[in-house]
Parts: sequence; structure tokens; C-alpha cells
Amino acid sequence: MPKKIDRKFWVYRPLLTDTLPYEVPIVFSNDAYYLRLCQPAAAADQAPIVKNILERSKSTPTIPYSYRIKKDSTKKTLLGLPHPFAQLDICNFYDRYESSILTACGRSDFSLRHPAGIAAVYVEEMEAPAHAPLKIGQPHMEPAAGQPELSRIVSYFTYRKFSLLSKFYTSREFIALEKQFRQLRQVDVSKCFYNIYTHSISWAMRSKSFAKANLNTPSFDTIFDGLMQRANHNETNGIIVGPEFSRVFAEIIMQAIDLKLEEALRQNGAINGVHYAIRRYVDDYSIFAHSNDILDQVEVALREGLEEFKLHINEAKVKTLARPFVTNLTQARSDLNVRLHRIRSVADSAAFASNDSLTILQRHEFTSLLADLRGILSSRSTDVAGISGQILGELKVILAKALRDVPALGASSREKLDLAINTILDIAFYIVAIDLRVRTSYSLCQLLIRVKEKTSSADESIADHCAWKIQKELSSIIKSTINQRQRSDTSDCIELYNLLICGAHLYGDEFVRNRDIAFAIGRLGQEKLTYFKYVCTKYCMLRDKTFFAKELNSLNGKAETFIEDKERFMTESECYHLACDYWSAPDISMSDKLKLYKKLFGGNPSTISFENAVKSLGFVDWSGVSIEHALKRRQLRPVYSV
Repeated sequence: MPKKIDRKFWVYRPLLTDTLPYEVPIVFSNDAYYLRLCQPAAAADQAPIVKNILERSKSTPTIPYSYRIKKDSTKKTLLGLPHPFAQLDICNFYDRYESSILTACGRSDFSLRHPAGIAAVYVEEMEAPAHAPLKIGQPHMEPAAGQPELSRIVSYFTYRKFSLLSKFYTSREFIALEKQFRQLRQVDVSKCFYNIYTHSISWAMRSKSFAKANLNTPSFDTIFDGLMQRANHNETNGIIVGPEFSRVFAEIIMQAIDLKLEEALRQNGAINGVHYAIRRYVDDYSIFAHSNDILDQVEVALREGLEEFKLHINEAKVKTLARPFVTNLTQARSDLNVRLHRIRSVADSAAFASNDSLTILQRHEFTSLLADLRGILSSRSTDVAGISGQILGELKVILAKALRDVPALGASSREKLDLAINTILDIAFYIVAIDLRVRTSYSLCQLLIRVKEKTSSADESIADHCAWKIQKELSSIIKSTINQRQRSDTSDCIELYNLLICGAHLYGDEFVRNRDIAFAIGRLGQEKLTYFKYVCTKYCMLRDKTFFAKELNSLNGKAETFIEDKERFMTESECYHLACDYWSAPDISMSDKLKLYKKLFGGNPSTISFENAVKSLGFVDWSGVSIEHALKRRQLRPVYSV
């Protein structure tokens, strides 16, 4: 049972769970922003400053900060970081309408992922014990009565049934459907979030004619509609992609389509669970039936239902399978499970933790692992993106088993440890090199942090070798990525930023002064400024402020120019975030920070009042203390992913 907490901590909880995209730089979060909002009112001399920055005079449209992430080897996805003012609107909406959200998202039996309840505030099952809270870049104090343990808030809603589509494909439910039906057709909606018409939420909750006649009547759906528009520069065609609240909005619409689809099929004599079955994961449909004729009937009805809501099927992704519903990807994952189970068993064996030598066969399990993984990919004609998450997740488990008793290891065991770490690092860097995406960068960073943490207490030669290997491999991937980047391409590259930040966090000035790394940082710093690029390059430069003194000065000058006026600050997410992190940055003089504040808001606050007011207003942890916490939270968060 969640503890009863002070209401203000609950109201702002979506800032930690639902208002940001999952794919952001590992030093970026809403943690400090959340804590600042939950603090008591500012002192009298600071109150006007805090009010100017945190409050707005009226509810006006805001512009999200748009950036792209790699979806696969050839495609990118456009995400949006909402303005904090829009995020606060979401908080207030959740607080008022959480029951309505659950009702609207609980109508369809087809849905595989939807909000089903209010989540407990605490998640106890983490790598750190419950009594050892993870650091978040803020001084930790035992929560007072009525306050939550911030580091363990990971989800606003609980979800049914599956956090990942791949979990459905390996579930008993899927096997039961395969036993019942001979055919499976997979269909997905083309650019669903980009094409959703915001007014259609009212069509989903009521009839289209009634909704059109009562468009301005305040209700759950019209208020949610208006909120989504204001968060996205008053656009009605398309919603912000990335934050969980957008998936909640889309789920309400998709559930209405589900209900209309089931009813249309029933009127044509097709009964759900008898003639067909449908499972939908966000906008991906799995249609089960006894024959292609029924599949066609369902698909036609689905197309008509989607068109009513201005949505369409992605023709290129329609696929029909006959029993058994096994794809190359399914087979590759099965093969991987068998191979990885064998090496897990070796790493978990008593012989590995003792001073006994490994057998030739056990040693071969490590030395042949990379070749076996590559062989599986080739023989199953599978792209590495389909299994990279599985492999990197298993590598973390294997590493944890291999490193469980590092301080007590004898000479023979240290040789085994060296073998295990080298094998794991070789595979991890191989996977990330050919599938560099934000999520693989998270997994790699988690793994590297654990290696450095554990080897610091091992034999010095092992620690030195690991440090050398990690820096060498990181440099290689970063150099390759920078070299492939066109001079004309100045867009964000979050996956690259995460590798740079991770290396700088782990190895400081030794890493950032490396020739290839310094070149990459300098190259990014010379490009057109973006908010996340500012975050990444500045974080790396701050590991050696003297070495990068000239570059830091130039970067800060660009930021000052970018933050032009109060109107942009109040409406543009990129400008707002950049200004707050400019004020929180440790390398900028208080006089320069105060000068920028006066340019935006006027007035003449004292330096000490201003310093106290803005010190906790940033979104970036410039110290890097919260990186490990941020990565662990991402392991717990119920992610939307295939």
C-alpha cells in the first residue's frame, strides 16, 4: 500500500513519470524542478524572482522542443519536450481527472497496454536496498511525514497487460491464441501520433455530431483536447510524440476505435473470441482468425474505423502468418536464450567464484560467445536492432554474477574475471557500434558504470585494463559517429551525447582531453546551438574547464544570444530550459546570470537573493551525481517499445 503523502507532492508527480520523453540525455531530468515546486514558498526577497520564472500570467500556447532520435539504421523519430508550463497543465489535469482517464482507458478488451490503476508511490525492488536511496543530485534527507521517497517514483499509473510487445509474443496468452486460430495478420497505424486529430478525443468519448455541436462545452474530453493543443503550439493535427501523457491521449482514441470495430464485425456476423481475436499494443494490431477471408473482413472494418478518426494503415507493414506464428526474430531470440543461458550458468557456478580453474569447455563458452551471437543473427537473417535490448540486458545479468565477490577473488579467479569482463565489453561495444540508439546507449552506460565500480576494488591491472579498453572503445564509436555526421547536419544526436557524457562522467579530464573526444566536443560546440547540444558539450567541457576555457566562453555566448526575450522564454520550451540551465551552470558568473535575468524580466534584485532563488531551478545535473540514479530509474519505468 502506498503511504499517504502530502497532496502537493502527489499533484506534481507526473513531472517524474509522464511529461518527459523517455529518450533524453542521461544528465537531464525533472527531479530538481519537481523538488523546487514542492518546496515551501520562497523567502520574501526571492519570491518575485521565483514567481517570474515558475509562473505565468495566463494560459497561452507553448512550443515543444523538437529533436530526433534514431529509430533504426535508416529512420529517425521526431520527439517533443513540452514546455514546463504545459507539463504543469498535465499535472493539474491528472490530479482532477485520473479516474476519468482510467475509465476511458479501460473499455477495450483488445488493448495490451493501458492505464489500469494508480501506481504506488514506492518501488522497493531496486538494485540498491530499500534503506539506501539512490542519489538524484540533491542532498538526501529521510522523507518527513507526508513526503515521498523521490528516487522510487517511477510510474503514475499501473499498466495492463504488457510493457513490451515482445513480452506478448512470448506469453501464454499468445500461445493460447495460436492454438485457437490458424492465421495471424499484423497491422499498424501509419504515423499514428503525428496524424491524431486532437478534436477526435471528443468523437471517441461521444458521437462526432454531438462533439461538433458542443465543442466549447467544458468536459473531460474537451479540456484534454485543449491541453494537447496548447502544449503543441495550438496544433490540432498531431500530438507531441514521446511523453507518456500523449500515449494516454492516443489510447483513449484507439479504445473507441476498438469498440466500434468490434460492433461493426458483430453486425456482420463475426463474433470476437469465436471467429477472430484482436490484440492491440498502442497502434500495432495483431488479428487472429481461422481464415484469410475473416482476416480480410476484419482489416476492411479496421480501415473504415481508422478513417473515421483520420488515421490510416501502414501498407508496408501488413504481414500475414500461418501457424506456428514464428518469425526469424522469434527464432533468433529463442536461440539467444539458449546460448546466453549457458554462459549465465558458468558465471553463476561455484567454480567461477572459487580459485578453481575453468574447464576448457567453460572457457570456450566465453571466448566463442561473440562469434555465436553473430552466427545467430546471420542464420536467422535478423537485424541486430531486434535483439540488442535482449543481449545487453543479459550481459548486465552475466556481469553481475561474475562480479559478485570481486574483493575476495584469488589469482585464478582474477583471470576468470578478466576473461568475463573482456568478453562482455567486446560484445556490448559491438552491439552498440552497429545499433547506436538512445536505448542501447542507456544499457551500455549502465554496464560501464558497473564495470568501473566493481573493478575499482579488484586487481589494479584489471582496473587499468578495463579503463583503457572502455575509453578506447567509446572513442572509436564516437569518432565514427562524428565522421559520419554531415557538416550540414546540426541536429541533436542524443545517443552520441550519452556516450560522451558517460565517458566524461567515468573518466573526467583523462577522457575529454583525448584527441578524438576533444575533436568531437569541439565540433559539436561549433555547430548551431540546440538545448541538448548545449547540455552535452558543456557537461563534457566542465570536466576540464581550463582546457576548454575558450570553447566554454563561446558556448555561453551562444546561449545568451539564443535567450532573446521574455516572450520566447514563456512560450518556447527550448528557450525556457536553456535559460534555467544557464542560471544553474557552475561556470557562469553570478553577474552574467543576473544580467540575463534583468534582460528578460527587468527589476533590480540583489545578487544574493538571485543566487539563492535560481540555484535549484535547473534541469541538468552538472555534477553527474544523479546519472546512476537516472539510468536505474529507466530500468524500472514501464517503457513503450516494440
